[in-house]
Amino acid sequence: LVPCVTLEYMIPPIPDRSEKVRTIVVTVGLQGCGKTTWALALINSDPARWKRVNRDDLRMMLTGKLFEPGNNAKEALVTSCATVLIREALNNGYDVVIDNTSLNGRARKAFHLIAEEFGAIIVEKVFNVPLNIVLERNAQRTGDSRVPDDVIIDFAKRFQLNDKGIFRKLKDSVTSYE
Repeated sequence: LVPCVTLEYMIPPIPDRSEKVRTIVVTVGLQGCGKTTWALALINSDPARWKRVNRDDLRMMLTGKLFEPGNNAKEALVTSCATVLIREALNNGYDVVIDNTSLNGRARKAFHLIAEEFGAIIVEKVFNVPLNIVLERNAQRTGDSRVPDDVIIDFAKRFQLNDKGIFRKLKDSVTSYE
């Protein structure tokens, strides 16, 4: 990874493991900001506790492509599979880390509803990495893991940070939805 200073914060902090209450951690940030690297480190820190759900991995498994613009039916299948995996992990006593961009309020709301259904604690980890650093990291990727720069730039424009370091589309609270 390219060394840089970033603002990363969690609302609320990740609680200690509990036998009674599950935890869902949702990462929020641009492509290439370190979400998956962080999620994998979290899993490796306690593999008996954590299970990871990632839309890109599911998409590759189901369609053989990272993304197909305009293919809503395949995206619906990816969403359905991700939801089943999250629910099954929680049902089986695991905590879940979801390492998607999660910049879209509807996506985060769905995770909050699942957490509410299971009585789980939900934590949103926001990665605020400067666009130039994200693009540098993306340039180091190869094959299907490389995201077209214009896609990242479009996300950065649509989800700009405000003066509080919160993505504008998230309003002034990471848990507000659009």
